[in-house]
Amino acid sequence: MRGEAPFQVWSIDHGYFISAVSPWTFAATPPVANVDTALFPELALTSEDVAQAALPLVQLSDEQLARTIAGVPAEWLADVDMRAGCLRFLVERRDQIRTLTGLDSK
Repeated sequence: MRGEAPFQVWSIDHGYFISAVSPWTFAATPPVANVDTALFPELALTSEDVAQAALPLVQLSDEQLARTIAGVPAEWLADVDMRAGCLRFLVERRDQIRTLTGLDSK
């Protein structure tokens, strides 16, 4: 797979929609898993590859994340407390990814 471009791996957290936890809460979500580069040997990912892929996310500011949440239609996320919770969740996830990838020290 490393011989062909582009090298894209998409990861989407569907936990809100397919979670076995009812009702769904932010506290019920597991922490970000450390990406084991040996997990998919056919991808031949290095720690640097993972950090590079995470870079656009970890560079987002709290304000950028807040603007993203503000852009979600009210039909999807009407409750103000839920919007605030989503923002806290995204900030915490971003910070966890910064730590796991070593990008928090750069």
